[in-house]
Amino acid sequence: MTDLLLPYTLTTSPAAPAHTGELSLHHLQLAVGSTTRDSAAPTVRCSRLTLTLPTAPAVRMPMGEPVILRTKVEAERGPRRGRQWTAEAITTDPAATVIVLEPVEPADFDGTWTLTLTVSISTPLDGTVRITEDTTLVTDTGAGPTPRTGTVSSSAA
Repeated sequence: MTDLLLPYTLTTSPAAPAHTGELSLHHLQLAVGSTTRDSAAPTVRCSRLTLTLPTAPAVRMPMGEPVILRTKVEAERGPRRGRQWTAEAITTDPAATVIVLEPVEPADFDGTWTLTLTVSISTPLDGTVRITEDTTLVTDTGAGPTPRTGTVSSSAA
């Protein structure tokens, strides 16, 4: 069950076989929001997204093994879209990588734009992302952001 207010689309793809001496990375793309404006859908204000990317269950990552991680955040520019988003990665837990996405100012997801996070990582992922979003409905005047947690599963690329 999920309490998430925002819509998410997750796509993952395993690492392609690497040539000798090349690094092989797994890929994940998470789209947040929608560009299909539904007049009945409420506008959601977001102040933070925390994404937990679990390591694939059959993989045992050795303690102290470095994680190679590249992130790219793409957000359409415009009013009430967060102005700029930062991504902070936490890779100290071998069972999961955590990425915190935070806008400079709260972003209003109104069905006219999306935020896309692309991750390339050396750790094999299990195809799900646990999400905690700090959100509120714009119609809830005076209400601050509330942490809501849910899980999104991928469609393989």
